[in-house]
Amino acid sequence: MTRTFSEHTPLPLTFPQRTLTLQTVSYILYLVLGVGVFFAIEAWSFCDDLYRADYTLLTISLDADFLLKQTVSRALLIPYAALGIMMIDLVVGRVRELILEREVVRRNLAKQRAKLIQNNGTFNRNLRRGKEEFDCMRKMERRAHIIGQYSALGTSFFASVIVWLMGALVYWFTEKARD
Repeated sequence: MTRTFSEHTPLPLTFPQRTLTLQTVSYILYLVLGVGVFFAIEAWSFCDDLYRADYTLLTISLDADFLLKQTVSRALLIPYAALGIMMIDLVVGRVRELILEREVVRRNLAKQRAKLIQNNGTFNRNLRRGKEEFDCMRKMERRAHIIGQYSALGTSFFASVIVWLMGALVYWFTEKARD
């Protein structure tokens, strides 16, 4: 028997997945809103405005290809760029969180289960059935969650340092070429 599209039950999204979807759609709407505002003020083509908005938000810099001529657009540019960069940061952070949430927690739980089995011989030896076993699993999950949080912090710090160093190198090479 074949099923129609309407008979399929949708997979429920987790809270982080819903948040990522909402943040991504919000960023796209914000980008289009900025394109519309600068299109109305500067009277450029839509593609030029889209390029300018994308360039400003994704490279965290001001574009020299299309200089802003109107005072209003210059006044709106910095707040627009700052809010857009924060929105991108939220999206990237949520993607990182989703990746780390799944992988790190699974890895740490597997390590702790293997360690418990190795230390006790079997999982059930020296543990009463029921509550003690349940409490032991919850304790392992809490430890895995804490390790996941520290891993996320370390990953974020490492990525920030790498991005900062790459930016410093680009700046250094461009200034070196200018001299």
